[in-house]
Amino acid sequence: MTSISLREISRHMHPFARLMLLAAIMLVGLFAVLLLAMVIGIFFLDPGLKNLFGDDSESSMTLMRLVQTLTHIGLFIIPSLLFAWIMHRRPLVYLGGDKMPPALMSGYGILLMLAALPLVFIVSSWNEALHLPESLAGLEAWMRRSEEAATELTHRFLNVDNVGLLAFNLFMVAVIPSLGEEFIFRGILQRTLAEWSGKTHLAVWVTALIFSAMHMQFFSFLPRVLLGVWLGYMFAFTRNIWVPVIAHFFNNAAGVILYYLYFNGAIEVCPESYSPGTAVYLLALAALPLSVAVFWVMNKHGRLSADAQSSLIR
Repeated sequence: MTSISLREISRHMHPFARLMLLAAIMLVGLFAVLLLAMVIGIFFLDPGLKNLFGDDSESSMTLMRLVQTLTHIGLFIIPSLLFAWIMHRRPLVYLGGDKMPPALMSGYGILLMLAALPLVFIVSSWNEALHLPESLAGLEAWMRRSEEAATELTHRFLNVDNVGLLAFNLFMVAVIPSLGEEFIFRGILQRTLAEWSGKTHLAVWVTALIFSAMHMQFFSFLPRVLLGVWLGYMFAFTRNIWVPVIAHFFNNAAGVILYYLYFNGAIEVCPESYSPGTAVYLLALAALPLSVAVFWVMNKHGRLSADAQSSLIR
């Protein structure tokens, strides 16, 4: 079967069938990269895979960074590009990334991420304080242990003392996720849901919920939903995937750099040690109208350039 005939078939698929195709490609990609990581671990790091997990040895951390990086590439980046190629002969056109956005639009995206921070802090404190009913105490205990394990692993990744590892962390935590996750969630999933339902707002919120759920971190679920909504509206209003990619990169890169400064004694306060006070609530109130205004400008610009981006909705 030629790529052209496959593309024609895919264009006539029901949106649900397209999503199932995407899920299948993602699973195959994940299996392939995990197999590759295992082979690299056996032949290049530690034959027999002894002591590669569960300790702070150089081999252990090297393999875990490798697995983390390959997982994102195999689960998000390669499947998104492959799926977009099946749907369109120019994958970046399908994803909404054939043109770089004006610098001002990218700046607005970064501004929106900064404006979201007070809201994220507040919602995070609410999320962490949530408790399940007593009958589900065992489930809650498991969820908190999982959250603590994820936080501990993140700290192990970010606790580095040289610029080389800082650069790799930026690649692993900021570059790869911002590309892969935005391509998959905003460029494909949100677009497909919007075409299916005909409702942009529904697509943004459902995508944000799935985006947060896939991270499997229960007590940071709500703030990640909020960030997903922010990123979703950036794409919906600008029709350009690079705007949420740049904003996503800025958010993750800022965290990596702040942790680097903290672990190396340049700052004293741990980036996640916050307790929202009156000032944060006031900032959140001020940030809401600012965010609405910026989104309005983005939407206006996106509508003006809709003709140039018409290939996104064909």
